Amino acid sequence: MKITLYLILALYGILLAYSLISLRKKCSLPNRLSFFNLLGSFFLLISWTNKIFVPLGLIILLITGLLNGYFMNGKVNLKHLVVKTILSAILLYFI
Repeated sequence: MKITLYLILALYGILLAYSLISLRKKCSLPNRLSFFNLLGSFFLLISWTNKIFVPLGLIILLITGLLNGYFMNGKVNLKHLVVKTILSAILLYFI
């Protein structure tokens, strides 16, 4: 069970990092925001070394998700935020 959970966390981190890289080609995001996106993804990738990286990574990614939506669209997509929050809560529950 734990191995599966850490694989899901790593996949989630990889997908979010990939989406950031493809997004940077289309939109101009601030460098600090991109750094924190990659930092949150990195924390999920190394979460198997220490459990503290899971909540840190998920919180960083939730905050940067809000800011990404604001910078790209001028508003926050509430459905996207709710889905990300629920997914993060589920992942935290199983850690």
